[in-house]
Amino acid sequence: MTRAKRAAGALTLCLLLLACCLCAAGCTEEKTEEPTPGVTLTALEQTYTGEALYPVVTVTPTDLSDVRLKFYRDGEEVSAMVDAGEYRVVAEVQNGAIPDEEAEFVIRKATIDLAAVELPAKQYDGTTAYAATVAKLPGAGKNAVSLEIEGRLSAAEGEQVRLAVTKIALTGEDAANFELGSVEALYVRVIKN
Repeated sequence: MTRAKRAAGALTLCLLLLACCLCAAGCTEEKTEEPTPGVTLTALEQTYTGEALYPVVTVTPTDLSDVRLKFYRDGEEVSAMVDAGEYRVVAEVQNGAIPDEEAEFVIRKATIDLAAVELPAKQYDGTTAYAATVAKLPGAGKNAVSLEIEGRLSAAEGEQVRLAVTKIALTGEDAANFELGSVEALYVRVIKN
């Protein structure tokens, strides 16, 4: 066999292998399926902020824009989801091309960090009784919520006197949207003239 015939045979073999590889790549290529049309609601649990909260709405296909959200609380339609509690969200598709979607939506109470609350100082009077109302609470923003606290001090005077709490409550128009965080101890400054 001549050198030219061998080279021609090798070239033919290479071309055949290349053609097989290309065919195999094309034959095994995965075909992506079109996503199923629909509405998906996510971010269904959030924390109270004092503002209206909404789920994340994903619509497939993305060019479908005629979806309207409705909100329900205790079986009644509400205009927005603001206060802490449980809601039902319905995503209504206006053109009927895909089914409506509904989900439960929860707004958790915001937490007041008791460790960050500065209790008012007590004027020394020789007793250990303590009662105060704190109107500006850390994390409450402009919400109408106050802290009412009562208790007994471990001493009648001092810089950092430990308070044994006998009553503690959040009050005000927005109190139902908050809860108290835990704290190891609360301290009060007792001022002596």
